[in-house]
Amino acid sequence: PRLRIDPTKITSTGGSSGGDMAIQFHVGFSALVSGVCGNDAQPFGCAATRFKSDYLLPQSPASSVPHCLGCPENKTLLYDKCKSHAQWVEVPTLAENARKLPTCGQHSDSSAGCIDALEHLKNSKVFLARGECRTYTGSAVANSRDLYESLGAKDVQYFDQCLPDGSHKPNDTGLMCFEHLYGALKPATTPDPEGLSYFDQTEFLVDFNVGFS
Repeated sequence: PRLRIDPTKITSTGGSSGGDMAIQFHVGFSALVSGVCGNDAQPFGCAATRFKSDYLLPQSPASSVPHCLGCPENKTLLYDKCKSHAQWVEVPTLAENARKLPTCGQHSDSSAGCIDALEHLKNSKVFLARGECRTYTGSAVANSRDLYESLGAKDVQYFDQCLPDGSHKPNDTGLMCFEHLYGALKPATTPDPEGLSYFDQTEFLVDFNVGFS
């Protein structure tokens, strides 16, 4: 059945690794997704891209980076380097790589790693925030902002929660993001349980010791 949603207001949201995914999803499906809330989110395509200053490691099951663009054979990248070594990131390289990706619907093999046309980003609303001050160091999230702007996004808002001592500025980045994407929010209402759909999620679990909701 068709969901009762406004197709012009589909957005992606996430924090940390979820923020990474939210950005990947937004850029990849920008014809459908009109905005993103990326809290502590690294730039599109960053984790697997080699930059000039990158430190190379032997490729192994323990390396945690199975794919690398530009690495020699049997070499890979430092895990989470876009977060912990943000100064290595070359935003122009990421922008160039994104522009080289095939555009869905314009190539004979639309399944071969294509993304939606980057022109859609011009009309997107983007909110990015840095709050994991010791994990996402320096310009880690600002690099995401710079990449979005390089790819043509016009409505980008960036907020750095981190103070020099590692503490946080008093704020509500969740509220800030939703207001940036949707405007002033309506007062909260009591949810109607009859409007909810329930289903058993256990078939999607591999490990019952991890959180799942």
